[in-house]
This record gives sequence, C-alpha cells and structure tokens, in this order.
Amino acid sequence: LGLPFALFAAFPTWLKSLPKSGGRLNTVKVVLGFLEIALAIKFLSNADLVEQWGLIKRETFFILWCLTFLGLVLYLFGIIRFPHDTRIKSVSKGRFTFGLISLGFVIYLFPGVIGQNWWSHKFLSGFPPPKYYSYINHEHQIKNIFHDYDSGLKYAKEQNKPIMIDFTGWACVNCRKIEDDVWVDKSIQQILNNDYVVISLYVDEKILLPEELQ
Repeated sequence: LGLPFALFAAFPTWLKSLPKSGGRLNTVKVVLGFLEIALAIKFLSNADLVEQWGLIKRETFFILWCLTFLGLVLYLFGIIRFPHDTRIKSVSKGRFTFGLISLGFVIYLFPGVIGQNWWSHKFLSGFPPPKYYSYINHEHQIKNIFHDYDSGLKYAKEQNKPIMIDFTGWACVNCRKIEDDVWVDKSIQQILNNDYVVISLYVDEKILLPEELQ
C-alpha cells in the first residue's frame, strides 16, 4: 500500500502526470467507496459471528449487499449522483457495461435474501455467514455434529464411531468454503452423517470457561 507513495516521493515529477480530480477519477472513487462499504459489511459480519450477536445473519448479509450494489447500479446509470459529481449528459459505454454487471450481481445475490438453498452462491463461498446462521434454515448439513469435545467424545463412545475433529473458526473463510462446497457433496455428507461423529471446535469462540476448566 505504501509503494505508490514511496515512488511518488522518489520521482516527484510523476505527480504532474496524474489525472486531475473530478470526472472519471471521481467515478472511480465512488465505485471503490461502494466496494469498501460491501467489505465493511463483510468484516462486521465476521465480528457478529465471533461474538454471536445475531445482528447480521445470512439473510441480513444478502439484504445489505443487495442494497449496496443496487446503489452502485443506480449511480453508474446516472440515476443518483453525489455533490462532487459533474452532471452527465449520457451514460458512457464503460459505465453502462459496469452497471449491467453490477445489476447481474444484484440478481445473483437476491435468492439469498429469501433464504433459498436452490440457488448456489459458490462464487461468494466463504464470504456470507454459514447457511445454518440463518433466520430460516437453522439445521447444520451434518446431523451428528458437536461443538463441545467432551459431549462429542461421550456420544462417539455410545455409538462406537470414530471422531473427526474439525478445527474451524467463525471468521475463517476457508472453513466456510469447505462447509459450503465439500460437506454438501452427497457422498461426503453421507459418510460424515453415518460413519463419523464430527466435533467442530471454533478456535475464535469467545465463551469464557469456568475457572476449574481453564
């Protein structure tokens, strides 16, 4: 991030070649602003998952992202503008193309608003909250899954089944990708449900242990 500043400090004459603020550059700044809002929602969602506040569940996440990118669509098509924008007489081909792409992304996001599992969001796998962190779908895709090691061990002994320990995290993108892309495979899901007891241990869990267990 600091490299451009170092280069401009070393070669100050390059500053003169930079485009002036306003016009296209202002459009770029606004577009990046919308993307920054989307990422801010993502990281706030991570905090919500770790603390288990229940504020940004899966449907809420998709609603906020739909609104953010719908705002971007309206901006690119010139329907809304900001104080520093110059009034555009006609939408350029570039803005129109990016507007259509953004509109397509909003359509892609929308099934997540109503909690529909028939629509795959593999392109976003790992970004939204997990499917079971939801107002509508509460069940985990694995039936015999435990989040406490001792409870899982006791159940595994009763069922005489081996244990698969899943070290995971609420804010772990790769963990969400495994759950969304791998565990949903019918052959794998059948093995985990029938042949193993899965114990998912969240390394970023914020539950305080009793003193005798610390």
